Amino acid sequence: MRKILFITISIIFAGCVKNEQRKLIESFVCTTDGITSDLSFKMIKLEEISPITATDSMIFFQSGYLPLKYTWNNDSLSFIYKDEDGTSVEKTITKSLIDSEIVFWVKQKSINETSLKEATTNLNDLEYKSTNHSYTYISLMTDLFESSINSSEESIRIIEGYLDTLALAKRYSKIDPDTILSRAFNCTYSIFNPVLKVKQTMTQTFYFDNDLSKVICSYLKK
Repeated sequence: MRKILFITISIIFAGCVKNEQRKLIESFVCTTDGITSDLSFKMIKLEEISPITATDSMIFFQSGYLPLKYTWNNDSLSFIYKDEDGTSVEKTITKSLIDSEIVFWVKQKSINETSLKEATTNLNDLEYKSTNHSYTYISLMTDLFESSINSSEESIRIIEGYLDTLALAKRYSKIDPDTILSRAFNCTYSIFNPVLKVKQTMTQTFYFDNDLSKVICSYLKK
């Protein structure tokens, strides 16, 4: 009798959890810029995939891929992932590699900051030399320095993005490797597209925080 009661309670609890997930997913799908629309959302299928661990997160922010599986061997981490073509690729990284990449990109950022400063100074100085040179020369050098400034600014922006992701990889490398940080679910659902005026069915991966209280982000499966 107690076993039957326990099973019954478990089923009811699982149903409540699934219903809360449906509400969170529906809100996420139907809300844009804080405005919620009635899209006639209907959840067709919901299934949990592998939880996201600290190691998964470390690999993702270091390589850009979520691993299919991974194995730690002291400081060495071997993992397998699928590339854009669906091919399984094996790779090995170390925690020390993250530190090395951070040092490298910090140096590259410094080089570009120096180039930016020099190009900006040269452009400003050009204004004072304009009376000593032809219009063609001034125009050519202005374009050259402005191009250098734009290139350096763009490089710095990209490098800062690399450093941000590497900082996250380093952060997760310090957490117990198997700590579950979030949970992922594949959800197949249908909505009514008000622009195309058709019913659409799609499958999307949703990432929840560990206690399933909110959707962190999602990716539409192709």
